[in-house]
This record gives sequence, structure tokens and C-alpha cells, in this order.
Amino acid sequence: MKVIQKNRTFELDFANQKLNELLIEKDMSAKINEIQTIKQEPLRLELDHFLKCIVDRKKPQVLPEDAKKAVELASLINKKMVLTKRSIKKS
Repeated sequence: MKVIQKNRTFELDFANQKLNELLIEKDMSAKINEIQTIKQEPLRLELDHFLKCIVDRKKPQVLPEDAKKAVELASLINKKMVLTKRSIKKS
């Protein structure tokens, strides 16, 4: 994922859990900074949180209704991507 600003761009690599900043200096030179991140397994964190909510009888950060909507949206995006790929190959 990239976030582009006037003089800098942030690039997040989810798979490798790396965050880089590309900074454009006033003299138009470029500098890349690697921003330190805490590498953790996202699924493990999500499951730990869910289990803690059960034990503590608290609401999870993501409610089931919102999780369902997120899965439906991801599925829709995936279907559109597959259809787009097929139509590009036919062209």
C-alpha cells in the first residue's frame, strides 16, 4: 500500500511487515528511510484478542457484523478482480 504526499511517499509491505518512506528533499534528491516496525503475526494477534474478550466477557474490537461486512467486501473485490483479469485476457 502506498500513501503519496507532496514531498514524500510511504510504502507499506504487509507481507514482510516493512514500512519505507521516500522523502524528496528541496534539492530534488531522494532519500529512503526504513521505519522500524514491530513484526507480529496478525492472525495470532486477532485470535489472542478474541479469546481474551471471551474470558473477560468484553466486546471485541471488531464486531461480528463488521467482520461479516469486511469479508463480503473482500469477496466482492476479489470477484471484480477475477472478472477484470478475464476481460483483459480476452482483449
